Amino acid sequence: MFFSLYYPPTSDCLTLTTRRDCLREPSQLVSGTTLCVWSSTDHSCLLKPPPSSLTFSLMVTLVCYLVSIPIDTAIDLVQEEYGSRHPDFSRWGWGGWQVRACMQRGGS
Repeated sequence: MFFSLYYPPTSDCLTLTTRRDCLREPSQLVSGTTLCVWSSTDHSCLLKPPPSSLTFSLMVTLVCYLVSIPIDTAIDLVQEEYGSRHPDFSRWGWGGWQVRACMQRGGS
């Protein structure tokens, strides 16, 4: 999710034909950097690749982990609060004989 925000799959760089225009295209999220990089071998403008350092990979992993903590906590809360209880059929207006009859038919 965050990775695609910083490095979007866009073709904006491919339309730029000069080195000056290529290096002028600003990144939308990271200030002070460009979105594109100029390839001097084939004289084309390409999307800047993401860093391949261990620090960058660890930072992406840490951010994903921190975002998942509240989601995991909410799922655990719902599971503990509602998933572990037995249904109270009397609140639904069912008596004991109706529950036994339903269970004998296979739950249908």
